[in-house]
Amino acid sequence: MYKKGEVIIKKSTFKDINEVYNIVEIKDECIIVLENGNYVSKYIYEIKPIILLDLCDSQKENIIICYKEFLRQVNFRFQVLIINKEYNLKEYLDEIINNELKGLELYNNYILDMENKFKKESIFESFYYIIISSNKDNSFKVDNVENSLKILEKIGCKVEKVKNRNALINILNKSINKE
Repeated sequence: MYKKGEVIIKKSTFKDINEVYNIVEIKDECIIVLENGNYVSKYIYEIKPIILLDLCDSQKENIIICYKEFLRQVNFRFQVLIINKEYNLKEYLDEIINNELKGLELYNNYILDMENKFKKESIFESFYYIIISSNKDNSFKVDNVENSLKILEKIGCKVEKVKNRNALINILNKSINKE
């Protein structure tokens, strides 16, 4: 028996994105899906967040005010997508460390030690997206969306429209559980 207010999360595993989303076509700037018999275009914007810990109270208050302004100006359908994945230290270090260090035993021991600590601490990396929906009978205008999203840039977030078919597919694949 479940108590009132208890949240039950059912974990499902999907093999591909078409099982989750009714994808008709993936273009370079949008995903076209079938929703309730209508074709809907989905535009994905990646949001690089700011870190609030280093900010003073007045800066934090300004961010809250700007975010409220953003929410008041929104006149389009949108979803927020947050993807958390376990942080891959080896992948990160492979990008920044030169090849000479990679062969050293000290480096390899350091990597193993840090990977074990990261796994033990369950450190995750988060990715944030806003998904904008538009269909033919919607008064959706990309300029309106981009002007509204500029408010997020005023508070220090970097907002970038995902304009690559492979990047869109990658985001969709990361958003579902894969076998």
